[in-house]
Amino acid sequence: GREEVATRLVSNEVAIANARQAVEEAATRVICVYAAESYLKQTGKVNKREDMEGRLFVTHVEDFVCSRALDYAVELGQLMKRHFECGSVVAQVEAVRAGHGIGILHDYAA
Repeated sequence: GREEVATRLVSNEVAIANARQAVEEAATRVICVYAAESYLKQTGKVNKREDMEGRLFVTHVEDFVCSRALDYAVELGQLMKRHFECGSVVAQVEAVRAGHGIGILHDYAA
């Protein structure tokens, strides 16, 4: 009856509010370029964009990107022609930590 409909409406409103909050939190997350100190000692420091040319880019598997809006690595991928593609964020973090190259990582994961 009415109570069931009212309960569903409240549940839907809560679900929508939770979804909005999740989207807002995701939108405020920061991504930055990272490299291990060992990698930078071996290949030289990065002070400007052009310093990344020719470096190994630790990145995601392009086929796994579900939306072009989430493909924030395109510009750096064109700058750094050699790519080490990882199937997960954890693999990207570990590859960067191990000194394999430069990667774009979410601050919460790095």
